[in-house]
Amino acid sequence: MSFNKLSILFFVFIIPFIAWGQPFIADDTVGCNPFTVQFTAELSGTTTWNWDFGDGSPNVTDNGIPSHTYTVPGIYDIALTIDGGSDTIENFIRVLATPQAYFDTTTIKYASFTILCTDTSVYQNLWYFVWKFENDAFVDTNQLAVFTHKYDSEKTDTIKHYITDANGCTDSTFKIVNIKHQFIIPNVFTPNEDGINDRFIVLANGLDIFPVAYIYNRWGNIVYKFENVSQIIWDGRTFDGSLVSPGVYFYVITPPGNSNYEYLDSGLKGTIQIIYN
Repeated sequence: MSFNKLSILFFVFIIPFIAWGQPFIADDTVGCNPFTVQFTAELSGTTTWNWDFGDGSPNVTDNGIPSHTYTVPGIYDIALTIDGGSDTIENFIRVLATPQAYFDTTTIKYASFTILCTDTSVYQNLWYFVWKFENDAFVDTNQLAVFTHKYDSEKTDTIKHYITDANGCTDSTFKIVNIKHQFIIPNVFTPNEDGINDRFIVLANGLDIFPVAYIYNRWGNIVYKFENVSQIIWDGRTFDGSLVSPGVYFYVITPPGNSNYEYLDSGLKGTIQIIYN
């Protein structure tokens, strides 16, 4: 008995197809711009890749595990072509807008040791502010957009400002400020409540205490007196709240007894002119 041999020929067709399961993964899919994502193709043994990252950047064709940095907030579709087959995952990458930290500084006009910081940042849905002064020795986390800090002496400081939004995106910035002792006495003011030069303000450092200061009229009568104050500010009124008449007045200021005022140990005397427009 004999048997004919049956030869069976199998043909195997390899059809490019990568939609069977997720074609690629990413180490993270949501982040703040600039946001760098590491992609990994899930199929092995392939020889060509063509990555489209959805943001208009040139396609990557020579790497199965590319990284890509997104610089513009938005939601991006990712497409991958492998050996002729392709697949796309829509809305795969979400890039959040990062806040931009800015702030302005100014010296308080009557206290040169006090700095006023005003947040001017660009953000949406802010979560909190942080201010840092004096080599981070003083940190404020009260979420204040306007903040003042008083220094205890002349110095150069780096003020740091940090902001965080509701998505957890952060930014920071800094400014270098020079804190100087100043002592300037004006000789004229106009207490007419127009918001311009309405007060007699002695510019000092805002820290030292002046034991006593007097304002006299031309007949030698005391019209106002300051005791143990760090800031001398007079609105042109007497003790009973009445505005004084226009004219020339005299001041006598006893300076604090420290090195900032050694040259004033005999006291300060001068004139103030009050004008009503």
